[in-house]
Formats: sequence, structure tokens, C-alpha cells
Amino acid sequence: MKRPCSTLNHATERIGRTFPQHQEMSRGYDYDAPESVHRLSSQNFPDCEPNFNTVILAGSAKATDLISTAPIPRCGFLVSGRFRSLLKSFSLPPHRFFAVPMLHRNKPVADYSWLHLPQPNLQIPDEATASEVEALVEADPGLKDVDLLCIYQPQRFNYSFISDALRKAIEQEKISGVRFGTAKLFR
Repeated sequence: MKRPCSTLNHATERIGRTFPQHQEMSRGYDYDAPESVHRLSSQNFPDCEPNFNTVILAGSAKATDLISTAPIPRCGFLVSGRFRSLLKSFSLPPHRFFAVPMLHRNKPVADYSWLHLPQPNLQIPDEATASEVEALVEADPGLKDVDLLCIYQPQRFNYSFISDALRKAIEQEKISGVRFGTAKLFR
């Protein structure tokens, strides 16, 4: 992974009064259906087109470039078209973008996507140390130069890591809804 790195999180400030900003899907949404957002996995891509119809942004929330979500499992990000364009100019691990219809105060909000980022196929033992995880990432030719890496398991490494170059671009473009932290890995 390109170093130095930071962690990427959802901001809790300047997003309105509601966190997470997205707390429900449209009325009557079938969460148990095979194409439901609840079926999205942090380990692999879906074998069908996920049904995002429709993401409802809380009335007191702001439509930021990175949207926090409760109904969609932690396996990616809800992003604006502006953030999506920025991310496309960087090196990402295997990923997919899915168009997301969104409403805010009963009005359509255009140009949002779900960036699905399953955890790379790394066999990380539960007892692995930070240096062992770093070595696994560095040894994988498809990962050592990425600008965004999400690790969901083991739980203690559950972060989204971004390169310094991507962090600077996010700050320069004033991408909203983003908060950075200090990475425990890749220091």
C-alpha cells in the first residue's frame, strides 16, 4: 500500500442532525429478498444487481459527498458523483460502482453510487500482528500500490486505509462527509 496512510471514516459533524444520514430504504423495501442490500457481502461481489430502490436520506441530514448508512452493511461507501470521479482517478482494489436512486425530503437526489469494496482475498489470521498484515498486503501485487484498501476482518483491523495522495486530493477537492484518522497499519 502506498505510504503514509490515514483511515477514512464518515464525518459526524457538518452532516446535519442525523447520523447515519441514511437510515431507511423506501417504504415496503424487502430486506429479505435475494437482491436486497442486506445481502451485500464484505467478502465478495453479488451475483445479481443489488436493489437500491430507494435510499432515503434523513430529512435533517445533508447530502454530503460521502453518505453514512445504517441499512447497507459495511462493505463499501455511498458516494456522490463528484467523489466517484475523484476515486476513479486513483488506484483502487477490485471494486464495483452501482447507481443508487436517492430521495431527500421526497425529492430525487441525482448522481449517487454505491462503491462496493469487498475485502481483498487475504488470509489474515485472527492473531495476526500489524506487521504481518502489512507484509501480506505488500506481498500481493494487486494491492501494494492501491490508494484505498478496506479490511473488515479480523475486527481489530476493520478500517478503510487511504494513501497520502488520495487524502490530499480529498482535502483539496473539499469532499464533504469525510473524517480522517491515524492508521494503525501502514505507519
